[in-house]
Amino acid sequence: PIRYRSLVGPASAMGSALMIVLVVLQAPAGINAFTRVAFGLPLHSRIRDISSFINARSNFQDAIIIAEPDYLVETVPYYIPNRTYLIRERRFGNVVKFTKKAQLHVDLDDILATARTLRLEHGKPILILLNKILDPSHPAQIFHEGGFGWTLLITPEQVRSFLNSTQFIARFTPAQGYESIDVYLFDSPD
Repeated sequence: PIRYRSLVGPASAMGSALMIVLVVLQAPAGINAFTRVAFGLPLHSRIRDISSFINARSNFQDAIIIAEPDYLVETVPYYIPNRTYLIRERRFGNVVKFTKKAQLHVDLDDILATARTLRLEHGKPILILLNKILDPSHPAQIFHEGGFGWTLLITPEQVRSFLNSTQFIARFTPAQGYESIDVYLFDSPD
């Protein structure tokens, strides 16, 4: 409409200025990431390495990947075509919706139950990614994941059950961020 034409120029200028501010704010993080790769420093994430590891093994190429916390699988589809399942939202996908409708509190038994159900329903091996090191000698712990109200309970009994029901595959560490990850295989429907 004619009455808004006078606003087009200032709105466009403001949009351009905000875009420049956004680029300037993002540039240091991009330069830091580039520098880390160029000098072989620990990466923020090990998902690329895990994906290469999975892709190199024929018995894992059709595996379903689950993780705790769920957001560890968000970048998996950039590297490999494996299906990813979000435990807290109880659905296949790779974009986590941080909502109160998700299961806020999980424990290792929940993760095992999810793996068992997926294995029975789909007949595929299940790869489990965890960013916590499991040690049955540690006391029970509750981990808070981000500011989303998510918790993960780990008890010594659950650790023993988890380790007896899965096969430890590999540890991908170190990483700059939170993503030093252990990979476990659940391949038995029993």
